[in-house]
Amino acid sequence: MSSIGAAPTADLEALAIAIERGQLGSTVSATSLVSMRLAHLAEPLGQLLSLPAEALRLALQAIVNDRRARAAPPPELVWTGPETVSSSARDTSIVLREMFASAKSSVLVAGFSFDHGDEILKALHEAIALRGVRAAVFAHFDRCSESSTDLEAYARKCGAEFLRDCWSLGPPYPELYYDPRTLPSKSIVSMHAKCVVVDTRTAFITSANFTDRGQTRNIEVGVRIDDPPFARELEAHWWGLVSAGALREVIV
Repeated sequence: MSSIGAAPTADLEALAIAIERGQLGSTVSATSLVSMRLAHLAEPLGQLLSLPAEALRLALQAIVNDRRARAAPPPELVWTGPETVSSSARDTSIVLREMFASAKSSVLVAGFSFDHGDEILKALHEAIALRGVRAAVFAHFDRCSESSTDLEAYARKCGAEFLRDCWSLGPPYPELYYDPRTLPSKSIVSMHAKCVVVDTRTAFITSANFTDRGQTRNIEVGVRIDDPPFARELEAHWWGLVSAGALREVIV
């Protein structure tokens, strides 16, 4: 008799996803596993198959998360600026470019300030254009040339100027989101977070703006974390704010 420990992680996750999507109904049987080409999981799952489908999904996800947490590499120190001879920190611009270049399905970027987009964001543009990656940028609109009492029109103008000045690469464009609280002329609120999430798997949190200074000259520190549960939680927090209306997409 084989145990759950012998079941491949990818197959357990595939089964959890199928349950979440409602493909197997309220219970999971050996027959339904055959239909999913996962018949080999029947024996290692054993008594777990007697659970309701949602309870089984939660158990499977817990097993997958635990395995990946154990296997996850340690956080990686990322740095901009002077370094010591013995430093093992990696360069901010290199890590950012590698993350964009590795993206297969999605990239979320949040930043306060952007410039030199034709260099810093080039690999992200290529990911969208060449691999159909879904990219979402959460930006602070601080470059708009004119204020307005019509905040939605003002947001569209700011969005257009952001794409013109910070995404000079042209189409295809990322989805663009902003915090409405930052728009009124006397607002003291900033969209000040700086982070990247790639494929809901790898997260990068940094003090560095997406600017030439932040990427190459300032003293900046960040951490790259290859941990799917953490990346999923960080990404979900952003999309939760969008769903709640706290952050809004601007269509330009």
